[in-house]
Amino acid sequence: GGSHMYRFCFMDGELGPADGAGFVFDTKVRRRPLGQMRAVFMNQRGFICLRKGSDVSKSPVRLPRLGLGMYLSLNMDLDRCSARFEISDAEGHSKGSADVGLEALFDDCLGSDQLRSGFFCAVVTGNITVGLY
Repeated sequence: GGSHMYRFCFMDGELGPADGAGFVFDTKVRRRPLGQMRAVFMNQRGFICLRKGSDVSKSPVRLPRLGLGMYLSLNMDLDRCSARFEISDAEGHSKGSADVGLEALFDDCLGSDQLRSGFFCAVVTGNITVGLY
């Protein structure tokens, strides 16, 4: 449970259309197919998505595209069942933010033990240098 903050940056290289970052809900880090995961993430095009197994839904809110030197800040509040995504430029100026409720990922959001744990996750498809702060 609790609130967790992550700050992520694509520092060098070339971003692909499948690149992005977010949070995977699980009780431990394990290698499993995407179709078996529950996650909230932002893709390279700026769409915030919810993944519940093989079902993926896009939020109607769109943030600026991820690019080199851009920062993605992610605040996960596992007690309140919410996530906040914020994009800022290299100078730290906010370019947009969005709050996302996570109830759709779980039948019993506040009662789910699986919702109260997880980890930051990034997908990179090429030769990319990233930073996590």
